[in-house]
Amino acid sequence: MKIYLEFVGYLKLEGAENRSQVEVPNGVDVSSLFKRFKVSEEHLKFIVPVVNGERKSINYRLKDGDSLYLMLPVGGGAMCVFNGA
Repeated sequence: MKIYLEFVGYLKLEGAENRSQVEVPNGVDVSSLFKRFKVSEEHLKFIVPVVNGERKSINYRLKDGDSLYLMLPVGGGAMCVFNGA
């Protein structure tokens, strides 16, 4: 089956082209795609999968024609203390 794949942020999917149709096995779940595209372990817990405009879990089973949007939200930073000097 085919799905449309798009990803943003600091996310790298090995062997996947952004904004493209991808051939996947019938009934594959999102987490299996992470393994297929060798997503970095450090990013796995932060990736937000959105299917056809709705946020889904990584266990969601994709259907033919689904649009899968993966994003890795930006986070972090440092706390700044200003002492007025």
